[in-house]
Amino acid sequence: MLAITILSLLPGSLRPHTNLPGKMEHALAYALTGALLFFGYVTPRERLILWCGLAAGSAIFELLQNFAPGRSPALTDSLASIAGLTFDFAVGALAGRAFQSSSS
Repeated sequence: MLAITILSLLPGSLRPHTNLPGKMEHALAYALTGALLFFGYVTPRERLILWCGLAAGSAIFELLQNFAPGRSPALTDSLASIAGLTFDFAVGALAGRAFQSSSS
């Protein structure tokens, strides 16, 4: 989360670029963050709180970009972040179920 915070609020001229489309960068950043945190929070309630916090964080970071030189907030960027996060959580849930089924 610290990396997402820093990269979200850096001035545009200092932000590293991956040469991927911006929406893809958002989706991948949140998917990777979700993947790192998903298995650390094992109850459905913990995962829901985590998802809500990360989703809200993506919207807050977009709003704060109003104050970062060379950055412009966009609702679609926040939605791309949330889509990456949601995709990762869905894959994690399916993988968890598959693992439970195979170990039973």
